[in-house]
Amino acid sequence: MPVWYEPVQSFAGSLFASVLLITVLFLIARIGRVSQPTALALALAPMAFVLAFDQAILPALM
Repeated sequence: MPVWYEPVQSFAGSLFASVLLITVLFLIARIGRVSQPTALALALAPMAFVLAFDQAILPALM
């Protein structure tokens, strides 16, 4: 079994929720008549914030 398969299975719920959140935010932005690149940026902004917070901000505080 590949090394990456087990962590993906253990976090399947949160991965599905992340994809669902990105999709919903993208579709809401598109319904609001925002251009496609802007809608994609708005949809990915929460993910970028979480990654920045987890990788840069929290380690700097500790």
